[in-house]
Amino acid sequence: MSVPSLAIQSPVGVIADTHGLLRDEALILLSGCELILHLGDVGSREADEAILEWLAGMAPLYTARGNIDTPAWAERLLLTHDLVVNGWRLHLVHRLADADETIACDAVLHGPSHKPRNAWQEGRLLFNPGAAGKRRFRLPITLGRLWADERGLRGVILHLPLLSVSDDRADADPPDPASRPFDQQSSSTSSSAASACRFCPSSVFKGSGRLGGSTSPSSSAAVAPPGVAPPPRRTRCRAPRPPRL
Repeated sequence: MSVPSLAIQSPVGVIADTHGLLRDEALILLSGCELILHLGDVGSREADEAILEWLAGMAPLYTARGNIDTPAWAERLLLTHDLVVNGWRLHLVHRLADADETIACDAVLHGPSHKPRNAWQEGRLLFNPGAAGKRRFRLPITLGRLWADERGLRGVILHLPLLSVSDDRADADPPDPASRPFDQQSSSTSSSAASACRFCPSSVFKGSGRLGGSTSPSSSAAVAPPGVAPPPRRTRCRAPRPPRL
């Protein structure tokens, strides 16, 4: 099988472990990337295929299959991918234990620990962007960018600036996938989130605008590809900033 070779000018966007949750903040941090890599655990429901459709509408997308990627649409995903980006050889896999040791590569991009990793080991870069979906325990919500050019191969871990109190919480029971395909908390159930912040009355959490719609938070937000419903946006916490000294 021939290995795809790509020549790009931008950094590579690297995301993993979305677990059915594609955050607005992740879309903003991935915007401008000419190549996006998803390292598996996209989601376990039929509706979660929309996550890949959204990302593929932003840039060419390669996805390694994760252990929770069990719906019918995930059958087409490969366990590993090999790419050459600007001459640098990348090996994509979900679990590091499943990496093909016979493949000569400059970097192994992997999950699924939800713990970011950006370290060189035995002449190869081991890069784990962390988890960009549901929070696990107290681990950060992150994704990665990877530069592969004449200056070398180097990565950075980006922490998502969560836009509301309701995002910064542990996993909850998933809602009805038919009503919320991206498993995000809707405004109709945000009263508990509002009570968690004394600065945010329930009126702050009104509306469930979507990116690209009339309530889009900014003009820089991503626009949904044709035929793909964008994920709901979240409202910003209204807590006042402390005075400057």
